[in-house]
Amino acid sequence: MISLAESLYPADPRSPPMMRRLLEDALGRSVIKNHQPLSFDFVPKELPHREEHFSKVSAIFAPLIMNGIAQNARFKGPVGSGKTVTAKRFCEEARGVARDKGRSLDFVHVNCRRRDSEGAVLLHVIRKFDEGFPDRGFSVSEMLGILQKHLKMKAVNLLLVLDEADVLLRKQKIDLIYQLTRFNEEGGQNWNVSLILISQMDIQPKLDAASSSTLKKTTVVDFTKYSGTELADILRQRVELAFHAGTVADPVVLELASIAAKKGGDARFAIELLQRSGSMADTRKSDFVLIEHVRKANAETYATMEKEKIADLPRQHRVLLLAVARALKREEQVTSSALHKTYSVVCEEYEEEARKGTQFWKYLNDLEHRGLIELEKGKEGMGNATRVSLHEVEAADLQEFVEESLEKDKAGEQAW
Repeated sequence: MISLAESLYPADPRSPPMMRRLLEDALGRSVIKNHQPLSFDFVPKELPHREEHFSKVSAIFAPLIMNGIAQNARFKGPVGSGKTVTAKRFCEEARGVARDKGRSLDFVHVNCRRRDSEGAVLLHVIRKFDEGFPDRGFSVSEMLGILQKHLKMKAVNLLLVLDEADVLLRKQKIDLIYQLTRFNEEGGQNWNVSLILISQMDIQPKLDAASSSTLKKTTVVDFTKYSGTELADILRQRVELAFHAGTVADPVVLELASIAAKKGGDARFAIELLQRSGSMADTRKSDFVLIEHVRKANAETYATMEKEKIADLPRQHRVLLLAVARALKREEQVTSSALHKTYSVVCEEYEEEARKGTQFWKYLNDLEHRGLIELEKGKEGMGNATRVSLHEVEAADLQEFVEESLEKDKAGEQAW
């Protein structure tokens, strides 16, 4: 019997059934049983090696959960250090515990890189309570008033996570953070707003006097990069959740962790590399993820994620990174003193003031902290000069991308 679909859309005799077989084979044969635990948005119930951070955050927000008293916190640390996943896991748990204690608490997570204006942030928050709220026609002040009415009507406290909050500050959107911290003065205890501000670097110096005064007592939770051992534990958790049993041996996990540790201890990179390694195994019709799959996937994953890291850098950091790339086009290493000479030339080219001394070294250490460069103290007999080198990226490729990024600044597409 011919189905309705077959009668309306008869098979094209020129279309080889092989295509359908290839698709069905790819869907039916995989080392991965569940892709969700390998996604960026997945929040596991347990957070390996972030228990102390979770406890600290719990203590900070205990007055909110127990008595409805607004609190604020700032999370600071490099990419892939567990800031976002800790915030999300905490918010989920806090909402449940508050409900058990008879209190109404909800949360909203906003990625300020995706929603980089005051209006876009508030629109996302309001649509938590009113999905049909229009995206035009209201000022920031009006939207704050509307948010307050929603919280009052529902008698709910709101825990608002502003992820990559420094993006708002780059665009001089400081007033919103200040207004949110003062939101509770007229709201009353039944409809407070509490903040978790997440950033890679300390945002305090970027705040105006009023906002800085309001947030100066805010507790900072510092996140450091993961070690290789810690990354291995995180990967083992994701392997158990996402892969069929026995398809990823522990030596493969250790290889993944070792690579990610050298790239700045970035858990996001480690999980992305695990996912791509699994896909590589599927493409090659292997029943197991092998180290050769990891190394091949690493070459592809590294370039993508390094570009993301560079795009997130402040302008002065990118200028210095461009100097590193130019200095290393013909050498494997360059001394810090020689690098500073190249850096001064690049600064003049891009009309930037060349930093010296402490500030120059701070920028270098920041780039190393982000896993973009390596710093090596001079070996015996070579003096005390620090030598700078790159990871697994070609200096010419790095130079091209950083130059493109700096050119965008001129067009106002990526101003700091």
